[in-house]
Order: sequence, then structure tokens, then C-alpha cells
Amino acid sequence: MKLFKNKKERDKTNNKIIIFIMIIVLIVILIIGMFIKSIATNNKKTPISLTNNYYKDYTLLSKKVINKIKYPFDDKLSKDQLEKYKNIMKFQYRELEYTIVSKKIEEVTATVKTKIEVVDLNSCYEKANSYIISHNDEFKGNEIDYKLEQLDKCSEKVTYSIEFSFYKNKDEWKMEDLNGSDLSKINGTF
Repeated sequence: MKLFKNKKERDKTNNKIIIFIMIIVLIVILIIGMFIKSIATNNKKTPISLTNNYYKDYTLLSKKVINKIKYPFDDKLSKDQLEKYKNIMKFQYRELEYTIVSKKIEEVTATVKTKIEVVDLNSCYEKANSYIISHNDEFKGNEIDYKLEQLDKCSEKVTYSIEFSFYKNKDEWKMEDLNGSDLSKINGTF
């Protein structure tokens, strides 16, 4: 008994089988890829991953972080001085180190406690201010430049605790805004 009339018919049937198998393999690969992507997408929305992403925005100098840089002290800065301060803060953010200390995740709320280590710009600013006050005769209108120079040289580090709070909205974790004190800690100006 012969299954095929000729070699051409057999080859045609074999090609159809190969194409069918390739389509099945592609469908399986697509399904696996979509499954992996859905898992990865869901992982990005955990309180831990949101905390990591928040700090990464600082360390990677995201545009939204850079656009929020404001000089926190009472001095009035020129454009050049403000640009120098922004560069100091960019260095601060790149050097920011953090660790996740603990997490508490409940059904609709969560907290993530972190420790950060930053350059202690506040301490350096206070020392510069004290020096200016005690050596006032050395400064003739360039006090701000001196303060910025001291901030730029600052290498003292300080460690702070920051607690992030989260809530669930429509099965998606949302981070509550940090308060001013916590933002000052990240800036090293607390």
C-alpha cells in the first residue's frame, strides 16, 4: 500500500506538517512570553519595587528629580550660583546609598522602612555660616560663593531612616508622597 502517489506529493505534505509544527511552537513561545511579561509587570508594582524605583530616580538623575531641585537655605542665588548648587545636588543624588530595612505588607496598606546615607550638606552649610559670622571681615559680598564652595567640598556622610507608605487602589500599589523632612533627608539638608 502506497500513501503518496509521488515524491512531490509527499514533500508537499511534509512541508505542511513542518509549517504546522512551527506555528504551534511560535504560539507556545508567544504564550510563554506574555506570561513572563505579565509576571514582570506585576513585580514592578510591589511596594519594594516602587521604593527601589523611587531611589533609582534620584541615583540615575531622572528629569523629574532634577527639575525639582530648589535651594533650601535663605540666601538669594544668581543663575550661575543656582547652577552650581544643582551640580552639587546631582553629585549628592548619584552618591545616595540606601538599604531596605524592613517591610510590612497587609491587604491594602504597606510600609517599607529604609536607611539612606547621604552627604551631610546641612552640617557643611552650618559650618560655613558660622565661619562667615566669625570672620565677617574676610567676606565682601561673596558669602554665597563661599557657602557653595564648602557644600561642593563637603564629604561628611550622615545616615537617616525614611519610611515609605503605600495603599492599594484598584489592585495597584500607590506610594504616598514623602513629607518635607524626608525629602530634606534625601537632599542632605535635614
